[in-house]
Amino acid sequence: MKKKAAFYSAVLTMACMGLLVAALAAVSAGVQTIYVNGPAANSADVVDCGSTIKPCKTIQYAINKATGAGTVINVAKGTYTGNLTIDKPKISLVGQGGVAYTLIVAKTNTLPAIKLYGAQLISISGFTVRGGGEAAIWAGMSSLELKSSTVEKSAGKGIVLAGSSVGQLTGVTVRSNPRVGIHVSSNSFLRTYPSVTVTANSGGGIEIRKNGSAELEKCNITANGGLGVNVNMSSSCSLTGCLVKNNAREGVWVQETSSVELQGNNISYNKQSGVNVAQASCAFLQGGNVISFNGDLTKPLAWRCGIQANFRSQVTMPPNSAAILDQISNNLGCGIFLGSNSNLFMARGIINNNHDDGVNLFFNSSASFGEGNPIVVSPNVRITNNGGFGINCTDGTGDSKYAGTPFFGSPQSNKKGATNGRHTFY
Repeated sequence: MKKKAAFYSAVLTMACMGLLVAALAAVSAGVQTIYVNGPAANSADVVDCGSTIKPCKTIQYAINKATGAGTVINVAKGTYTGNLTIDKPKISLVGQGGVAYTLIVAKTNTLPAIKLYGAQLISISGFTVRGGGEAAIWAGMSSLELKSSTVEKSAGKGIVLAGSSVGQLTGVTVRSNPRVGIHVSSNSFLRTYPSVTVTANSGGGIEIRKNGSAELEKCNITANGGLGVNVNMSSSCSLTGCLVKNNAREGVWVQETSSVELQGNNISYNKQSGVNVAQASCAFLQGGNVISFNGDLTKPLAWRCGIQANFRSQVTMPPNSAAILDQISNNLGCGIFLGSNSNLFMARGIINNNHDDGVNLFFNSSASFGEGNPIVVSPNVRITNNGGFGINCTDGTGDSKYAGTPFFGSPQSNKKGATNGRHTFY
């Protein structure tokens, strides 16, 4: 029920996304066409800008001339300095010279390079957007499609979606911002399509908070200075086919009654745990995930595991038809660490070759392995070749427990043995 509830909030937003795509197609038909060519000698902000012979000089002048009934603004290559505001609907801003040669550079870092406010059905493509204050691109109560663009070097965040905004990204790179690359909050929704890269942002990759939601597909979230993906304050996120690698903290952090769904991702080489689930939050692994080589031996055990769950949180690896099992391996702590009344349900998956225990249960935590009722051994559950116990109940109180037989094959291949602590059927 938690899983369904967490993602139902995105259904209406997804319907809006469909309307966004359809409406933007209509805008592209060009009810009104405006040309901008700042470097050209014949450009001026005193004309109708309806042809390449008499183009506008600045992008803001062209935006101001848009009727709101559907406008395509074609921008010739060049560097355009200013802080743009879009507060009317149905505008497509198209960089004709391509991302490397058509730049929007903030004139001042006290304002965004591009600000959308109450602007629906906006499309921006083919630009490098550089600089800006709180963000390079800031959207409030707006809907934005951003394509084939680079967003970089603001004084704050790369992209902000706030106040029930909707964002759709395709072929976008967000990089080198001093705070997070993308921030989604306050009932806003983000959808990424293939070839979105969020990298080298000092404050982290993607942050989803305050009832925000996101669906991330085939994206690269790498080498950020904080968390790869941060989902908090009753928010939800799904990641499918993404690379989350080399981030300075956890690859994915889920906290404060939030949820994440993972399928077919590579979450590896992050400096702390691959996935951290905390404060009554949930993680659902749906198959095909590789969570490996996470952690740093200088960190405490719980902070260098494949998956870490604390404070009444839940990790679920349910029965499903995925051809490839989830694999949690070669992490520098435990495969999975559960603490403070947290729970693991594992019907399918492999936990192997981790530096310490396969599964570590601490302070009234519990786990169940296998399928069926009562739980029976399954060839799809394998906990082998870990540096500690296969399963270790470490709190010494007898409150942590596990059920089922989690070993298929050779359980003693774990260095310290199959189990330590309490084994019950419940």
